[in-house]
Amino acid sequence: SALPQVSIISGASFTRVSALAPGSLASAFGVELSGGTEQALTLPLPTVLSDATVKLTDSSGTEQRASLFFVSPGQINLLIPEGMADGPATLSTFRGDQLSASGTFQIQSVAPGLFSANSNGSGVAAAIAVRVMPDHSQQLEPIYHCSSGVCIADPIDLGPESEQVALELYGTGFRHFSALPQVTVGTQNATVLGAAAQSQYPGLDQVNIWIPRSLIGAGEVNVILWVDGRMSNTVTINVQ
Repeated sequence: SALPQVSIISGASFTRVSALAPGSLASAFGVELSGGTEQALTLPLPTVLSDATVKLTDSSGTEQRASLFFVSPGQINLLIPEGMADGPATLSTFRGDQLSASGTFQIQSVAPGLFSANSNGSGVAAAIAVRVMPDHSQQLEPIYHCSSGVCIADPIDLGPESEQVALELYGTGFRHFSALPQVTVGTQNATVLGAAAQSQYPGLDQVNIWIPRSLIGAGEVNVILWVDGRMSNTVTINVQ
């Protein structure tokens, strides 16, 4: 009988993307991928959870085990290993020593995805606003609230001209950029303050921008990340 297939998606945009990047978060969906449900509770992440392991083979034929965040019979959340060669790759899932499913995808150096508060890759960004006062003191402000499992954007007040409001955006798949990422907010190109791997959580990347003051009163606007010519999924913020 034919081996069951897994579909492999970005762990941030939660869409079937053309490619994934080394060091990024991904999810594999299938059936009977593990005999139980288990979440990783320690760092470094394990390569075995419940009875499941995942092996990835790149275009050079190099095989690596993936670090695992979560396994269940229908879904495995994993970290794409660093050092995978660009090009076609295969993901194979095992239960014990038994191959249970496989799927193919592409590896490329960057494959940007942004997290949304709803954990589905759309709607309000999973982001934090940082208000910078005239004396350079900072205050963190939430940009959304969640009720009954749905997260809704809260208006971001850009305040008087003496204040600036930065946005910390979280995603995956862009830590290996060759040129500083660009972010469009509505119709504007935002000033990018920096981008890097976020050291506290494996696979998590962060990009910080100034929210353009020209957007005052714009309401809900789209936020898109561009990295080395590749575009992320679209998330939103509300600028009052």
